[in-house]
Amino acid sequence: WNDRNVTGIRCNKEQAITTISAVENNLTGILPSELSGLSSLESIIIDQNMLRGTIPSKLGNLYWLKTLELSSNSLIGTIPRKIFDMRNLKALKISNNFLTGTIH
Repeated sequence: WNDRNVTGIRCNKEQAITTISAVENNLTGILPSELSGLSSLESIIIDQNMLRGTIPSKLGNLYWLKTLELSSNSLIGTIPRKIFDMRNLKALKISNNFLTGTIH
């Protein structure tokens, strides 16, 4: 597992998951809030799928997350405030969804 990219999953040398990448994989369902339990996550890249539901506010607990890309799905609702408070987040791509509200 060390430094391997296995079907969109990348782990660090401690075998903790750091990247989940599933672009254009025809994924359906909701974005699970359980992702927040993967405390070493640095990147979530799940663009161009068919995810629905809301962006879980628990993702805001991922301290090391640098990239959150959820564009071109069918996500609804508002962007959780906790997302904007993430200190290490450098890239937020959420276009082409059905999100509402304002960005502060």
